[in-house]
Amino acid sequence: MTPTSVSVSNTREMTPKLACTGGSISYVGDQLIDGTDLGWGADSTDGAGQFADFSFDTPVHLSTVGLTPGYLRQARRPSNRCQPSSSFPVNRFVDAVEWSFDDGSSVVQRFDQRPEMQLTPADVTTANVRMTILETTRPVGADDDTVISEANFTGSEAP
Repeated sequence: MTPTSVSVSNTREMTPKLACTGGSISYVGDQLIDGTDLGWGADSTDGAGQFADFSFDTPVHLSTVGLTPGYLRQARRPSNRCQPSSSFPVNRFVDAVEWSFDDGSSVVQRFDQRPEMQLTPADVTTANVRMTILETTRPVGADDDTVISEANFTGSEAP
């Protein structure tokens, strides 16, 4: 299920000139649901406390919620002689988020540091979901950015 809109508490600044390609890249919240390896730049540092609000046109019954706990983009990096490499190990990892729903319930999800979609059960009917970053980890030598590539929701239209 794809939300109809995303609004976010903060957006990391756009990178105006990439070192290896000369192009630019943005980190807007809509990239959480665009089905690509781009992502929402929650913060240029830790990211804890930043949130994304997802809205559906009508209430839905969610069976799972989840996200990729980092940045999946394959990019040309100067540290790899401008050859494509994964951005996942060179940015912060998300360790935990809280998913909050219209009825006041919430689910805390913890992540393994793997570059893949990770889901957790939800079993809730809602039209709005807030995902709040609780904890992140900066690997040694990594950039200090918190970027999440994709969010995921499974379920059905509410009866």
